[in-house]
Amino acid sequence: MTITPEISAETSISTAYLENKQVVIVKEENKAKFEAENPDLSGLVVVAEADSAGEQTIESEEVFKGCTYTPVADMASALLEVSSGTADAAVIDYIMSIGSIGEGTDYKNLTAVVFDEFEGEQYGIAFRKDSNLQPEVNAIITKLVESGKLAQIADKYKLKDFVIAK
Repeated sequence: MTITPEISAETSISTAYLENKQVVIVKEENKAKFEAENPDLSGLVVVAEADSAGEQTIESEEVFKGCTYTPVADMASALLEVSSGTADAAVIDYIMSIGSIGEGTDYKNLTAVVFDEFEGEQYGIAFRKDSNLQPEVNAIITKLVESGKLAQIADKYKLKDFVIAK
């Protein structure tokens, strides 16, 4: 999950292992509108998973100020909303978008638009506060890095450029 100050305060978090950011998912035919310099998105319906980093991005980024935001249950629902035309855009994790949209998926009509001004994030694994599992998982992440297995897994899923655990 995305490591945030709120998550860190409420849980024990593993070593961060992937870099992530939020992206805007749109129908391919609408991509140009979102990629325009200073796009005017006023009046558009934008969805994101409730209580997610996507929701935080919609609420904090100026580009979404004139939009209508509708929370949904999860990122998969956000993709369905855009694909079906009930929303103009979704804000989801870039990592999730890599395997969920485009050619070879159920959402081949969708594409990701990257906004450089969106703040980067890191993924970690959350546990109950002071869990004895957190140190064990950190040790496993370290072993995966040292053995090269994490790099192999990341390469298989097109994530090698996002690995930050060293």
